[in-house]
Amino acid sequence: MKTEAITESIIKNYKILSEKSTVKSNQDGIKTFWGLNYKPKNKSEGYVNEIGSIQRKNAKIQIRDGEIFRFKKPLFSTWNKALKNINAMLENMISNYENSEVVKKTNVKVLIFPKDFWERVSKIKK
Repeated sequence: MKTEAITESIIKNYKILSEKSTVKSNQDGIKTFWGLNYKPKNKSEGYVNEIGSIQRKNAKIQIRDGEIFRFKKPLFSTWNKALKNINAMLENMISNYENSEVVKKTNVKVLIFPKDFWERVSKIKK
C-alpha cells in the first residue's frame, strides 16, 4: 500500500472514530473532549484523542485540517511502516469499539469562561 493511500485511510478512520466518540454537553460553558485508549492483549498500546493526536509504537502523528503532520517515528523504521501500524490500530479500534477491554473510552469536561467573566471578577476584587 502506498503512503498516500495509507494517509487517506488514516484520516477516514479517524473521522469515523470521531463521529462515534463525540459527546454533546448539555451545560453552557462546558466543553467535553473525548479520548480513546487502545489496549489489546499481547500487542502494543496506543491512543487517539479529539485534538487529533494519535500514537502507536513510538510513532506519533497529529491530524489538522484533514492532513497528517508527522511528528515522530521509531529510529529504525520507515514512515510507511509506522503509518501502517497506526492505520491497523484505527481499524481495530473501529471494529472493537464496543469492547471495553480493547478500547477504553474517556471523557474530560472543561469549564470555559466567557470573556466578560474575567472583567466582572476584576471589578468585584476592587
